[in-house]
Parts: sequence; C-alpha cells; structure tokens
Amino acid sequence: MLSAYLNDETSEIVIVGINYSEESKDLCFTDFTVENIYVTSKNGNLKASKVRNKRVRLESRSVSTLIGH
Repeated sequence: MLSAYLNDETSEIVIVGINYSEESKDLCFTDFTVENIYVTSKNGNLKASKVRNKRVRLESRSVSTLIGH
C-alpha cells in the first residue's frame, strides 16, 4: 500500500509504503528521484536504507518513508 504527499512549492514528494507481506517487494521509480529512505520494521526504527538504480526494496512486514523530488 502506498500513500504520497507532494509539496507544490518545493516539488518535494514523500511516499509512505506499507508492506504487509512476508516477502520483500521491489519498486522502480522512473519519474521520481528517491533521496532518502527510512524503514521501520522488526530490524530497526527509522533505519536509513539505500537506493540502487532507482529501485527501492520494501522489506517484509515494514513501513518505509521515501523522500525525494
């Protein structure tokens, strides 16, 4: 499940992704540059994560906050 907010003045976008699944899920962004990702799961609280080639992995059973433009 994804939810997003776009700041019209700065063009910054914040996306919150919730992965209820027991498996990780991959997302690919072509028109959006992810600058920061913070993941909350059983492995950590607001743990910073990496973006690889515009691909984002949503860990299983996690909430991810993606910030970019």
